[in-house]
Amino acid sequence: TTTAVSTSLNAIASFTNTSGSADGPPKRSAADFGLAGSSYTKLRAGDTLLLEMPRAYVDTLRSYKRHFASVSILRLYLPSQRDFVQEARFCVSLACLVVIFVLPAIGVQTLLTLALATSCVCVAIGCITVNQAWQSINYRVLLTIAASYGLGAALQTTKVAKFLSIALTDLGTVLPPVAFLFAVFFFTAMLSCVVSNAATVVLLYAVLRDSDVDGLRKSQTMLALLIGASTAFATPIGYQTNLMVLTPGGYRFGDFFSLGIILTVVVGITSSFLIWAMPESILPPDIVPASRA
Repeated sequence: TTTAVSTSLNAIASFTNTSGSADGPPKRSAADFGLAGSSYTKLRAGDTLLLEMPRAYVDTLRSYKRHFASVSILRLYLPSQRDFVQEARFCVSLACLVVIFVLPAIGVQTLLTLALATSCVCVAIGCITVNQAWQSINYRVLLTIAASYGLGAALQTTKVAKFLSIALTDLGTVLPPVAFLFAVFFFTAMLSCVVSNAATVVLLYAVLRDSDVDGLRKSQTMLALLIGASTAFATPIGYQTNLMVLTPGGYRFGDFFSLGIILTVVVGITSSFLIWAMPESILPPDIVPASRA
């Protein structure tokens, strides 16, 4: 028979951290757990407890793996009843997700501002706790992203990136239009794998905006540059999401390179032909002036 027990997390921790005898945990008075009555209850391995506690304590209780084989949440109300608080939290969190995608896309607010605001809203309404919010921050990812900006600055300071981009522009005199677009795409994608995509565009835009290739409009070259900068498939440090799945997925650096190169080539060839075939009605020849880039 399942015993209904009303207790606090501190009482559970106090009980489970006390060593017992060889045949099981020691006897504890019900009064020790804030229960009515004075009878003794002896718990043994395999017993099932029905505990009433705040929802936020469930994850903490699950961390006591040495004492609890399984911890799950039971719905004790009737199926006809509805948890309006949980439904309200679900609706608010879904609205936050829509806001964080839509508003930056239409230029109403920056992604950083909206991310901070929606995070505070989720904590305030109880979707997550403050501790869960801090624990969700991946500091290794942040450190790697910050270090990539230093690498980009080094490439720019030493003129290495400028030298390579000038050499890429010279290819336009010997390559056909589609091949030149693929060269721009592939070089940009490879540089974006070690430098942030924003830094890659900044480095290459100043040179490619003045390029003049027969059979190509400048807007086509710029579009190949933009797509290539967002195609960092070949390294785990190329983009934040690559790093996020690196450890949980058990991937290695070589896994990204072997599959990423193939995927980059496929996307590059497809994009190059589509960009080259775009008419002026869809992709006009004019580009954004340098002062507005």
